[in-house]
Amino acid sequence: MKEQSHIMLGTIPDRIHDIPANRPTIVQCGSGVRSAIGAKSYIT
Repeated sequence: MKEQSHIMLGTIPDRIHDIPANRPTIVQCGSGVRSAIGAKSYIT
């Protein structure tokens, strides 16, 4: 991946503008629970 950012789950609402809307986005965590929460925060 050329460009990547580490955005902690609790900061997604404040940093939503840092996530490009015109590119695919991967949300990942160790177990899948936090990534599911983060993806839901991003979508809504």
